[in-house]
Amino acid sequence: MIQSINPYNAEVLFQRSPLTISETASIIEQCRTASDSWQHQSIRERSAVIKRIGELLRREKSMLSQLISREMGKLIHESIAEIEKCAHLCDYYAENSESLLQDDLLQTRFSKAVIRYQPLGVIMGIMPWNFPFWQVIRFAVPVLISGNTIVLKHASNVSLCSLALEELFSRAYPDGAIFKSLLIRGKDTEQVLREGYVNGVSVTGSEQTGRSVGEAAGASIIKQVYELGGNDAFIVFEDVDLEYVAKAAVKSRLINCGQSCISAKRFMIQNSVYDEFLDIYKSELKQFTFGNPLHTESNLAPLATSAFADALTSTIKQASAHGAETLNPFHRDGAFIAPNLLLNVDERNPVYDEELFGPIGMVHRFNRSDDAINLANHSRFGLSASVWTMDIKRADYVANAIKSGSVFINMYPQSDAAVPFGGIKCSGYGREMGRDGLLEFTNKKAIIIP
Repeated sequence: MIQSINPYNAEVLFQRSPLTISETASIIEQCRTASDSWQHQSIRERSAVIKRIGELLRREKSMLSQLISREMGKLIHESIAEIEKCAHLCDYYAENSESLLQDDLLQTRFSKAVIRYQPLGVIMGIMPWNFPFWQVIRFAVPVLISGNTIVLKHASNVSLCSLALEELFSRAYPDGAIFKSLLIRGKDTEQVLREGYVNGVSVTGSEQTGRSVGEAAGASIIKQVYELGGNDAFIVFEDVDLEYVAKAAVKSRLINCGQSCISAKRFMIQNSVYDEFLDIYKSELKQFTFGNPLHTESNLAPLATSAFADALTSTIKQASAHGAETLNPFHRDGAFIAPNLLLNVDERNPVYDEELFGPIGMVHRFNRSDDAINLANHSRFGLSASVWTMDIKRADYVANAIKSGSVFINMYPQSDAAVPFGGIKCSGYGREMGRDGLLEFTNKKAIIIP
């Protein structure tokens, strides 16, 4: 049974038996049929559809944001911001895709050589629950506008969001099934990929999800893009406005109650300001209290499911059993977990390089720039990082040496429609957004005239 439950009050919001493989195949075939006409629309015509998606998102922002908050527990002001960000991305691609998809003329020995970007067909998106609209929109819009059609396997605990997204795309383009939601089980997803029902797959999710999907997709040799876990370093040097940076650290860690791949997770603080940083961080945490995510005055949401709270609680107990301490006494109430930091976590601790998905961070000391770099790179993940210093040469040196998909200087990581986003190592490969994201699921065809 596919089911979604409000994490705040345990209300069952949705449940349904999953689709069978034959039902799934039929829906995918609808998208394949639609792709024949969709890919032959001009880029300008496809852009107009994406523009309408943005308009619908803005028009129905109140209803959609409440759906997000009810289904996965996000604070309502963050849900509103998520919908607004989705609409902005639609605007960006609607306004820029025609130029971004133009043929690239190569300088060669031939009289003419161009690269032309053509769609691959039906692309599957396997998307997570933590940003149930944003993660889908940032994947779907560039994939659609480059001429492909989409089937979405969303996280089952946000099935209502998945169906709402399908309805939005259907209203914006009623002439064909360019976007369909598949309410299917994970093992059936792997069968769909293994048997070649689709022409590509984009995954945002856990490292383990990436491994299992990659094995299935590899069997049919289809194009794959992965944005997996992150364990982002937040590096603070002694020359900064420490109060400002410590407050930014708290804000970054607690975005979406810490359930974000690019929120700060490992704080690396220069030794001379380590204690002061912790004092400010601890003081800042006093303002956060549990509350109903739908109430505008609430500032601390529950985790998306009680099972996620169980898992994070277990991780903290495991860390403590191996010598870690917490900045504040650990506190949990149902799906709510109070923000905290783990201290004294060394390499022997089994949670040293585990992604903490929730309002708990980890803090380390360092003395020199190279020490901070070594700490940051001592991870199997490589999604993003931030460096905080007034010395721009030092910032550039550290940013250049960190092994990650992006590094932000004097700001915490955040995504933007115009900037390619993705990671390296166990954080995945490929890019979303920007021109790179627009071209990921295209055939980069060389056309040559002697």
